Amino acid sequence: MTSLMKINNKSQLTGAGLFAPVVGVLIVVHNRKDDLLRLISSIFLSDYKSFDILVLDNDSSVDLSDVELYPSLEYIKLKENIGFVSGMIEGLTYLLQKGEYQYLWVLDSDLEVAPDALGHLVDVFKEHDDIGVAGCMTYNIYNHKIIVESGADVDLRSGIVTARNCNASKPLLENLIAVDFVASGGGGSLINVQALLATGLHDDRYHFLWEDTDFGLCLRNHGFRSVVVSDAIVYHPPFTEKRNPNIYAYYGVRNPLLTVSKYTSSCKLPLYLMCNLKRYLRIALLMMFSGSKGFARLTFKAIFDYILGRFGKAELYDINQSIPSKKLVDLSKEYSTYIIGTGSRESIEALIEFIKIQTQMKICLIVQDYRKTLFEGINVDQIIIYDDRSLHAIREYLKIGTSILSEGGCVINTDLKVASPLGYFGWRGYDWDDSSGQLYRSRQCIYSLWKPAASVALGNLLAILFLPAVWIAALKHKRQKPVMP
Repeated sequence: MTSLMKINNKSQLTGAGLFAPVVGVLIVVHNRKDDLLRLISSIFLSDYKSFDILVLDNDSSVDLSDVELYPSLEYIKLKENIGFVSGMIEGLTYLLQKGEYQYLWVLDSDLEVAPDALGHLVDVFKEHDDIGVAGCMTYNIYNHKIIVESGADVDLRSGIVTARNCNASKPLLENLIAVDFVASGGGGSLINVQALLATGLHDDRYHFLWEDTDFGLCLRNHGFRSVVVSDAIVYHPPFTEKRNPNIYAYYGVRNPLLTVSKYTSSCKLPLYLMCNLKRYLRIALLMMFSGSKGFARLTFKAIFDYILGRFGKAELYDINQSIPSKKLVDLSKEYSTYIIGTGSRESIEALIEFIKIQTQMKICLIVQDYRKTLFEGINVDQIIIYDDRSLHAIREYLKIGTSILSEGGCVINTDLKVASPLGYFGWRGYDWDDSSGQLYRSRQCIYSLWKPAASVALGNLLAILFLPAVWIAALKHKRQKPVMP
């Protein structure tokens, strides 16, 4: 570590006669060759020319070695896929050992960077020596008018992460946006090497998800800020549409519990753990009662692994989508329908077209507030917005559910891998199977409303039973020291 503290301040002479520090660029990739080539090409179009690129190949099944033809680029292939977090740690360690860089730029392989992005990031570091990481304003790679996010904040009490400007169409005006953390690769994170040497490397216990949250909170504890530079722009697919229920059922439970244990004071720790457990267990039980037993099993596995200290990569199985009843339905007698918009826009548009062929009834789309921009201009009679990440989500579900019941409408679920409590407020419930383009009778309706009610009650009870073991584990896990470079 001592030798690494002496940064050589490697720089290159710019056209204006000024010296610019050389930035070490890290790209961790697994397959995605076309995305990788697009990203590298965009980096070489940057106005800021002082950089070296390291491509760390996480044992791709496709040949990526021809990227070595690019100048100032080094390619290393690992013998096994160790995951993004461990791959990032390997890459950062390799670059740090060179002792030549003041800043390290971590990029997801499916990003595209604007020509002036890196220059804006470096300029911010020159003006503010207390910044640990500076991220970019991330725009939708498919629609450059929509922001994916600009950093995020976290509420440890609930374990809820709130992305700034998530899927928004109007950016904030200030140049520097103070946030709790920046997405590791998807946010185009430029890391201050001196801050990294002070905090230590990322915690490899996470493996996937929440490692960026942990790093941002760790920086703050060491007196460094995390910011997003609104003038620095990168393009990335929307995070809200890259949903893998098995990933969130496991890593979205185990890893937040680890973060809560590391950054919560001892007096508040049992309360925060209890609040997190209640939310995870309520969701798991609702999924189980709705037919997705695999989701529930992964959540319970995550909690037990946390208690036993099993971190890093976990063997996950795919969550099979609920099997429709295969009872075809006739919508001609329905007065109104409420579509739960948890599916993709393409799937929902196909459903709307299917409905309009059969009937002229009123169509309402219910969609999360952080995804509403993605559904602008969709052909429905009404869009109802709700926040399923709110601390008062149950209250919102009850409010919308009461409206559905009072109108006597039916409810259609558009994602067979995800169950929504709103599906239980329709007098009749239907499932939209996007693969077959058919609508089937659902097992969810008002007559099964006991299921979400039981999920809340049993989830609270199980949280109480799990709390002592989780609390003891938390006290142990928070004592682990960071890995210093």
